[in-house]
Order: sequence, then structure tokens, then C-alpha cells
Amino acid sequence: MEHRNSQKRFYGEGYTYFVTGVTKNRYRYFEEEIFSGVFWENLKLSQKIKEFMLHGWFLGYDHFHLLVTPMGDFNISKIIHNLKRVTSLQINQIIEGEDIYPRLQWNERMLKYRQRFIKKYPMPTFSFPKFMWQRSFHDHVIRGERDFETHLRYIEHNPIKHEMPEGWSFYGF
Repeated sequence: MEHRNSQKRFYGEGYTYFVTGVTKNRYRYFEEEIFSGVFWENLKLSQKIKEFMLHGWFLGYDHFHLLVTPMGDFNISKIIHNLKRVTSLQINQIIEGEDIYPRLQWNERMLKYRQRFIKKYPMPTFSFPKFMWQRSFHDHVIRGERDFETHLRYIEHNPIKHEMPEGWSFYGF
């Protein structure tokens, strides 16, 4: 059953998508480099598990852009759902502590993130709200080489457009 507020998506073999996802209320979670690192690691892992080609990506303080081509059994909705879900769970695990999601295992990487977070934001002084994404995501099906190049250039210029700090490393091609 399709969610009543869902966008109509176009699925097809070989489609390339330009995708935008935004944090709830545009909260600037990704100003915190720990959370940006979680997103980047989940994007790389999701790429392997969900089998898609990542042509370009940008992570801003409150949103992301991806240029992707699904290659396997997973469509764009399943890819983005997985990326957003796992990123949310892990960031909330870091913010709230290991008791909050007992099903998630604390691997070495997540423990390091949690330790860095606690050191930087001693409890109970930090005030991050629960991490959430806005519902759904915006996608655009790429309609040719020129459209692809336009969206790739858009990603390339996003660090400048959003005045990201010099050396911002959360984007690439």
C-alpha cells in the first residue's frame, strides 16, 4: 500500500536519479562532524549492500544530494529508505547511548563515535534533539547527458553555495 502523501516515483532499469533528502525542520545536525562521518560511512556501506553507482554526493548541514544509478535488486526508494533509516538509528544511538537501541550492536566504529561525542558534549549539557529526517525525499530522473552534467555541476558547487567551511570533505564524485 502506498503512503497517501508519497510522491509518484519512476522506476526503470538504468535510471539515474538526482536525490535530495532534508533533516526534520532543517535542523543542522551535520554541523557536527561526528554525524557527518556517520552519514558518509553509511552511504559507502549502503552503496555496497544496495548495489548502486554513486556518481556524486554532497552533505550539507541540513540536507544531502546524491546522483545515483541503482544497479541491483533495490530501487531508489529502498536505497534512500535504508540510508536514512540506518543513519537516523546510529546518530540517535550516539546521542542517547547504547541502551536506547539494544538490537543495534556497538561495533568499534560506533563506540569511537560515541566516545568522541561524550568527550565533546559531556552529559547532561548537550542539547541535540532526536535525529529525524523529513518524510520522503525529492528525486529527479536524469533525462540525458546534459541533464546529468547539470546535476553533477550542481553538486560540485554546493559547498560554495552553502558556504561550507574550507576543506569540507563531505562531498565527492
